Amino acid sequence: MKKGIYVMGLLLAPFFIIGQSFDVSVSSDSVLIGNYIELKFTAENIDGEFEPPPLEDFIIVSGPNQSSSVQMINSTTRSMRAWTYYVEPRIEGEIIIPPAYLVNEEKTYETDIVAINIYPNPEGIIEKPKSNNFFYQSFDFPFFDERVAPPKTAPKKEPAKKKSSRQLKRI
Repeated sequence: MKKGIYVMGLLLAPFFIIGQSFDVSVSSDSVLIGNYIELKFTAENIDGEFEPPPLEDFIIVSGPNQSSSVQMINSTTRSMRAWTYYVEPRIEGEIIIPPAYLVNEEKTYETDIVAINIYPNPEGIIEKPKSNNFFYQSFDFPFFDERVAPPKTAPKKEPAKKKSSRQLKRI
């Protein structure tokens, strides 16, 4: 009997170990005016309707960009959904981003409140946001950063083919 309970516990353990979470992350908690930040909402092992926070103090450069993934390892399933915004602040000072909500039939989840400090930018410095994505930090993709300049010399053209010297006769 004890052996049966032990085996059932091992079989059901993955279902209790997997947690649910709904979080928010920002690429930086401070930024110079004129630059933008990455604002990312991530739901792990939760399904529902996403309700973004009001972003009146920001210009939405891009978003909501949605991504999702499902991972199955040894009969354990893990799902993740993410909504990413790239936003540029309109004003200087501290901006408070209210929580986002994820609503499903069972429960309503909410993220934490995020505070971002916006500083003046007298020199006009423009920086790209630091991504929280490990994949893009691991590799260098120069073709995303700069435009490719055209070659300085034009490629050589092949000589044109001669037309045949056939003449048509009218009958």
